[in-house]
Amino acid sequence: MEAELIIQKLHAYVLSKPEKFSVFDCTVKFTIDNVKSWIFILKETLSVQQSDHDADVEIFMSKSTFQSLTSEHQNAQAAFREGKISVRGDTILAMRAVEILEGFR
Repeated sequence: MEAELIIQKLHAYVLSKPEKFSVFDCTVKFTIDNVKSWIFILKETLSVQQSDHDADVEIFMSKSTFQSLTSEHQNAQAAFREGKISVRGDTILAMRAVEILEGFR
C-alpha cells in the first residue's frame, strides 16, 4: 500500500478516536525516506497535512518500515532498537505517537 493511502487511513483512524489522540496535545511529523512528511496535529482539533514545517517530534523511517509498522510485520519499539526509526525531539512522545501506526492495524 502506498504511503499516501496509508496516511489517509491513519487520519481516518485518528479522527475516529478523538478521546485517545487529542490528549497528546502535540504535533507529530512522520518523514518517509527523507522525502515526504506528514504532520499529525494531535490537539483539541485533530488533523493531518503533508508539510515540511516543524513539529514537536519528528519520526524518520523508510517506506518499507512504515508499511511494516502499519501491517503488523514490525513492532515500533523493535524497529527503534534496530535503528529503523530515528527521532528528533522527545523520544517518549515519539513512542506514544507510534500508537497511531500500531492502532491502525
